[in-house]
Amino acid sequence: MQKNNKGITLISLVLTILLLGILATVSINTGFSITKDIRVGRIISNMVLVKAKVEVIDEQYEFSENEEDLAGEKMGAGLNFVSEQEKQIIEKNAESEDFDSWIWYRWDSETLKLQGLEKNILAKGEYYYINYEHHEIIYSNGTSHNNEKYYSLSGLNEIYKND
Repeated sequence: MQKNNKGITLISLVLTILLLGILATVSINTGFSITKDIRVGRIISNMVLVKAKVEVIDEQYEFSENEEDLAGEKMGAGLNFVSEQEKQIIEKNAESEDFDSWIWYRWDSETLKLQGLEKNILAKGEYYYINYEHHEIIYSNGTSHNNEKYYSLSGLNEIYKND
């Protein structure tokens, strides 16, 4: 007598569900990783746009020597406007260690708009800190990479150059 095998066995059903679960997990993790990379890439791109504008403004300032040409709110020398933790991270990630003599300016959404940039690249309460002389850009919110926080454009460029 022949057996009538019309259905699937319980073992093949469990293996199929297990395989689909593994594929879903891998897909979801890949999606989260790609989303994070896109977010960090957008932050870097925005900072590069701001840096390009800073370079243009600094060039105009070099000719006029009029401080009114420098956009943003003047914060003063050093990094006294950031927390001690942020200061250490910025000093670690920026190209120079001589921050005490650097003059910083703060750019908010309105400053970006006045400079012809999209003001929505910063959320409410976020700022870019600008040093015209060295063309350094610091993002007040920073971004994480491998469980470390990065705030400066030069620091972000350095880690992504090495990845």
